[in-house]
Amino acid sequence: MHKGATSLLIIDVDSGMATPLPSEWQAFFGLALIGERLYFIGGSPDRLATITSMDLSGCARRTDRHRRSAGREPDVFSMPESIEYPTRDGAIAYAYFYAPRNPDVHAPSDERPPLLVMSHGGPTAATHPLINFRIQYYTTRGWAVADVNYGGSSGYGRAYRGNASTANGVSSTCMTAKTS
Repeated sequence: MHKGATSLLIIDVDSGMATPLPSEWQAFFGLALIGERLYFIGGSPDRLATITSMDLSGCARRTDRHRRSAGREPDVFSMPESIEYPTRDGAIAYAYFYAPRNPDVHAPSDERPPLLVMSHGGPTAATHPLINFRIQYYTTRGWAVADVNYGGSSGYGRAYRGNASTANGVSSTCMTAKTS
């Protein structure tokens, strides 16, 4: 993981070299290796999570696509934007921002849209850029949504995850609420 984004790597244990595996998925859960095939649950912001597999033999890597569309309308579907913001103690906190998206719903030009700030359970869990119909419910009705990975969330390095044992996790969440 790097800044909350997941990716797959093949690590050569002799050389220590890591080779990224290209994939259309942005989150991977329940990995299992059987022979030369990697099985996992793959997720992304615009497709439903599904069980899939990837052939790891040789140079030609192929992903089996057992995916289902979310049945989304592109003009009303908000995609996550990874954002960073400063906390009051000078640290950096992370979130996924979903802008309002519906051509039939507009805020007055002199106003910002309302902002819903969401927070995952934790303290060391994390939110991922996966399809979330609760978020889409709000963004199609003119709301912006910030899905926060507060201090202590996994995926942002050991120091950030360590914030769960201090007040920093609380301060990044408070800073989010204060700036909304």
